[in-house]
Amino acid sequence: MKYTDVPIIMYHDLSDQANPWCIGPKLFAQHMLFLKEQGYRAITLEELKRGLEQNNDCSDKAVVITFDDARKGVY
Repeated sequence: MKYTDVPIIMYHDLSDQANPWCIGPKLFAQHMLFLKEQGYRAITLEELKRGLEQNNDCSDKAVVITFDDARKGVY
């Protein structure tokens, strides 16, 4: 896998609120389990940046998981 192919998954908030910006904790756990079962390994944005700058290949399936907005549910 090339670093240019690494998916970045962005979440806004973890909450059971009926809000299009939120994902419930149970569904989030299902997402994480799916990624694990598919053989993905979470990497940092810094690792992604270094890999892109050095034009390296990833040694395995990588994914970046980010949380936007610093909402209470993410904390």
